[in-house]
Amino acid sequence: MKAEIEKINILSTENFKAEDFVEEICSRNHLYNYFGSISVAISTALTLVNGKISVSFEKCVGGVVFAISCKEDIFQDMDFRQIGDEKTNSLFLINSLTDEIEVKDKGRTLELIFYVNGIAPELAMQRKEAIEQYSLKEVLVR
Repeated sequence: MKAEIEKINILSTENFKAEDFVEEICSRNHLYNYFGSISVAISTALTLVNGKISVSFEKCVGGVVFAISCKEDIFQDMDFRQIGDEKTNSLFLINSLTDEIEVKDKGRTLELIFYVNGIAPELAMQRKEAIEQYSLKEVLVR
């Protein structure tokens, strides 16, 4: 069951406001160990969207959910597991930093779910390796 929804509305040129929102939420909810993963995943997701954006936060059992919503169905049919061009590299990075991703509202909303009851050492190692793989691909693509 989800509760305690907070939300901001921004333009795609105002990503810094979303970053401040995420930082404030993480600080208030003592998510210090998760701030890096959360902020990078959300900042990366915001680069995929143009125009008016809504960023919301909800606490749920065992975790937190950040949702990014827009008027276009840009999240529909996105593959979050591929590496290749700049867009697919961004999707891969988002997938690597979150515990679950849900596309809702016919592709207009992207929910990034983070479990905050602790992170298994194996998962931490997988995320580290995924980021290293992503970083290597970024260097090769440029």
